[in-house]
Amino acid sequence: MTALWAEGFEATRTKAAIDRRYTNTVGATYAFPAGANFGTAFGKDGGTGATDGSIRTPTFAADDEIVVGLRFLGNEPQAVGPLIAFFDAGTEALALTWEPGVIDVKNFILKLKRGAAVLNTSQELNKDTYYFIEMKAKIDDTTGSYELKINEVTEFSDTGVDTDDTGNSNCDAIQFEWDLNSGTSRAIFDDIYILNTLGSAPDNNFLGDSRIEGLLPDGDGNDSDWTPSSGVDNYLMVDELDVSDDDTTYVTTSSSGQTDLYTFANMQNATGGTIFFIMVSAMMRLAASGSRTMRIVTRNASTTVNGGTQTVANDSAYEEYIQIWEQDPVGASAWTETILNASEFGVDSVT
Repeated sequence: MTALWAEGFEATRTKAAIDRRYTNTVGATYAFPAGANFGTAFGKDGGTGATDGSIRTPTFAADDEIVVGLRFLGNEPQAVGPLIAFFDAGTEALALTWEPGVIDVKNFILKLKRGAAVLNTSQELNKDTYYFIEMKAKIDDTTGSYELKINEVTEFSDTGVDTDDTGNSNCDAIQFEWDLNSGTSRAIFDDIYILNTLGSAPDNNFLGDSRIEGLLPDGDGNDSDWTPSSGVDNYLMVDELDVSDDDTTYVTTSSSGQTDLYTFANMQNATGGTIFFIMVSAMMRLAASGSRTMRIVTRNASTTVNGGTQTVANDSAYEEYIQIWEQDPVGASAWTETILNASEFGVDSVT
């Protein structure tokens, strides 16, 4: 598996949703303006949102080489401030910062830094303009490497350099940050992907200008073994937009081997391009103390395929569990809009 994370902010449009999904969230408020292509974006937009903020992904499997892509619009950064930070075990190993421009201080320049050491610098980028920024970095004291692409064109790169400020030669989380100069400054993020360079193409290198679309359940699927908290439509208990309503509506089971599947809304903004991977998310907690296992599942063409088994151990708060599929696991082939629209997704209780 090489794909690690995806975010389009279509289903995380509140501070509560961001604070639950991400760690190290900083910012009293966030803005959720219209996205560059469709849906919603995230960050600070003029007078809306905190001047300083950050979100860090949940920890993923550590690897020494990580690729990050995102759509970004900026205006008037502080003198020094990270944009993308590569973390390992809670410590920053490498950072792509954005700093005031020279031609216009409201423009910005990207600098790659290991601690205070500047490894490379980009051209000056225009304020209030969306760029698709992709940063690939191998984290290592001696054999490190990096490449920055802006709108699919290489801006700078190097090999055989020290890119590790931790000494661990790993990255297990990515932090997105903004440190702005005034209340009218802007830092808007959208269409984020994160992957490592293991596995097979295309999901082990730059994906290029990509779009992330969030979809929600819109009907009951082939199996409805779990019990809804009210009514008879299971999907209505799990179709919340923005943030889970926790114990207000839910489905539950006390037995093993129980599957709950849902149909999902069709893709609305496909243009015939490649679907690189999908990430399915479920918010879950235990009904009582202890430990149980579950897995996220998918079904298509009368066949159900199980994702990896995951342990649920928290009986006091809901937590997010994800499953990434880089190809359709039923047909063992690339995702297409037709296959994705026809697929059902849900959960299965293992123990």
